[in-house]
Amino acid sequence: MVSQRSPLKVGPEVWGFARMAGIEMYACRPGTLRFRGHRRPVENTPSRWELYLSNQFLLGGDVGNIPQDFEVEIPEIGQLSLVFSNAYTGEIEQRRTLYFSQVEFQANQEEQ
Repeated sequence: MVSQRSPLKVGPEVWGFARMAGIEMYACRPGTLRFRGHRRPVENTPSRWELYLSNQFLLGGDVGNIPQDFEVEIPEIGQLSLVFSNAYTGEIEQRRTLYFSQVEFQANQEEQ
């Protein structure tokens, strides 16, 4: 885990995160990271995810009230950190949420 806050398991292979929490994995080769992002419907700005490769920002995106699938090319070997970066801290009924599911890293085939 990226932070000391434990994720909330909300279903089979579905994890919810508090602000700046996320999941980590190691990319053994360049490849493709695929995942689905979704959130509880609220009336505020989208939830934001960020992806880091070896502690360097690689890409970020927003998730609104409709589940979205993402595909990100990972250019090199390294530690991947997929995090939820903008939880709303106001009224609890308007707090942003972010859930990751169907997280999969597929390494490119080795050239022979």
